[in-house]
Amino acid sequence: MIKNLTIKNYILAKDISVDFDNGLQIITGETGAGKSILIGAIQAIFGKSVNADLLADNTKKAYLELSFDLKENNQKLNELFNKYDVEITDDEFFLAREIYPNNRNKSYLNGVRIPVLIAKEFKSVMLDFHSQRDQLLLLDNNFQLDILDKFGDLLKKRNQFSQLLKDYYQKEAKLGDLIKQEQENAEKLKLYKYQADELEKAEITIGEDEKLQQELSLLEHAEEILSLSAQMEFEIYESDNSLYDKINYHYNQISQFAEDNDNLKRGAEFLQNSLDNLSEAVEEIRSVNNIIELDKGRQEIVQDRLNELNRLKDKYQLSLFDITKYLHSILLGIEKYDSNKNEIKLRSLEIEKDKKMLLNKADKLSILRQKSAKLFEKEIQKNLRYLAIPNAEIKIRFDKVEHKKDFTKSLPEINFSGKDKIDFLFSANKGLKLQTLKDAASGGELSRLLLTIKKMLSDKLESKIIIFDEIDSGIGGKTAELIGEFMYEISKHHQIICITHLAQIASFADTHLFISKNSGNSETLIFINELDGLGRKEEIARMIAGETSNTALLYAEEILKKRELFSKE
Repeated sequence: MIKNLTIKNYILAKDISVDFDNGLQIITGETGAGKSILIGAIQAIFGKSVNADLLADNTKKAYLELSFDLKENNQKLNELFNKYDVEITDDEFFLAREIYPNNRNKSYLNGVRIPVLIAKEFKSVMLDFHSQRDQLLLLDNNFQLDILDKFGDLLKKRNQFSQLLKDYYQKEAKLGDLIKQEQENAEKLKLYKYQADELEKAEITIGEDEKLQQELSLLEHAEEILSLSAQMEFEIYESDNSLYDKINYHYNQISQFAEDNDNLKRGAEFLQNSLDNLSEAVEEIRSVNNIIELDKGRQEIVQDRLNELNRLKDKYQLSLFDITKYLHSILLGIEKYDSNKNEIKLRSLEIEKDKKMLLNKADKLSILRQKSAKLFEKEIQKNLRYLAIPNAEIKIRFDKVEHKKDFTKSLPEINFSGKDKIDFLFSANKGLKLQTLKDAASGGELSRLLLTIKKMLSDKLESKIIIFDEIDSGIGGKTAELIGEFMYEISKHHQIICITHLAQIASFADTHLFISKNSGNSETLIFINELDGLGRKEEIARMIAGETSNTALLYAEEILKKRELFSKE
């Protein structure tokens, strides 16, 4: 709850500090006294847009601060503290806002500067402004379903159902991935089998391409090589005055004198070596001649085989050595391939089982909702009649859920809240048919409907700070008294801050704050006082009659006694 509000240099508040307590906090004062300044300051602290026009003295900054008592447990608030590593001491924390003359502003959490968006996050879990925005939320089908589930204590079952459905979609997504993987693996296996068949038929030998290329080159130049070989052998041995005869003649001549001189001896040896080398060269070339075939058929066979090997190398972008390794790897992959068909079958059966379970749970949740809806209709009609809508009739219409997302195709009957879409149907007068709230309820009727719902749900929700800013326009008498009773009932579970002009509502205050305005020579300031005893009776009298006459004071005393009796019931 709010423990204290400090306002400095903000509109008409120069320097004020307001203490709040549990229960119903009522703020009253003359029209134009500045009551809404407090509400505006609270909204600013929680992130509402502000500017320098709100400064009382535009040469200085404004400072706004709220301190809070955390004795009431609020799970979502605790989650925010954990999210932003906020350390709490003595069950207290505070939020602040500074507004500067240059329109800059800063937000703080326990003295540490924070983005204004964080302040707004805290507002969403701590504060409930009873406003036109809330009334518009009443027109939303999802908000209506939230109300019904809170009333029927069904949120736990709904959250469990939501988690089960989330798990179901995760299982379904995993199954889809598994099926896709199985299809990809099947295609890959088919490819591997084709490739293995192709490569095994090719009967590749490592280095075969190089040998074939050499053989092909010999076959392509066979005639030329044989011709050159025959010419060489003829010139070396068989022609008149052949090369061999000439070298042999010179060798015989020089060798006669080889013993007389080392140079001649070595020269003779070189000539002998030349004769030996010529003989060996002829023998080597003759051996080539023996393997060369003038066979066009063989050449075509070699060329075709070489073309096939080159095709495979181009296709797989690998050498023959790497192709043989690749063949080994895909044969191993084919051998070890394990289909996911059994797992797919098991998972499919599990998902079908989960689907039936979810549909069954959705049916059960819907039955509980429909039972709860009948109680809700009776309770809300009874309360609306107390609030001067005597012929109010409300009915909850159940329809099937609607889907806009593709992921729900496998379970189109449900969504994360179950199988139900609901509509609040309303009629304020006899003889008028029930219509949706949007078509049937006025702004005042929506306001009373929302107040009734908050009363009915007050003990089922986590503790919040609820602010009512002059929701009493256009009502009075018994209706005002009943609204005061409703607020008092809600304030047993939530701190309420309410600005009102009606004595009947003000009489229910646990804490009554009076705002007054004082205009001096140079400035106008507001002041806040907590009323008790005589001061409170006088303010109630003023609110009733515009004065503090004896009659008004007696009437005020009667109202306050009636309120005291009500609080003891």
